[in-house]
Amino acid sequence: MEVSIQGKNMELSGLSRQNIAEKLEVVEKYLTGTVEASVFFDHQKHTTRVEVVIKAGRISIRGASESPNAARAVDEAVSRVEVQLRRRKDRVKGHRARHSVRGDAHEETDAGDEE
Repeated sequence: MEVSIQGKNMELSGLSRQNIAEKLEVVEKYLTGTVEASVFFDHQKHTTRVEVVIKAGRISIRGASESPNAARAVDEAVSRVEVQLRRRKDRVKGHRARHSVRGDAHEETDAGDEE
């Protein structure tokens, strides 16, 4: 996973960058192929706004959060992205399951006609 971290009106230490990259690794289990993650920090007077953008192929997912504590804002933004990815994966799995169920039901009705 390629991680790009940018800050506006603040500087991030190497340890902070490493912690953010570790938190974003959770997202990899929902995606395959090349995954790019961009994290944008914007520090205002009393709050820090964090925006996380995940791109993988044709998929682009964005999560944002605002909090006085930068670490909390990162956690919330990553969890929002994770929820969106989990929903997407469930939809894809559910779509395939619906087609197989319809196929099974169709076969049962055909078998009943032969008797």
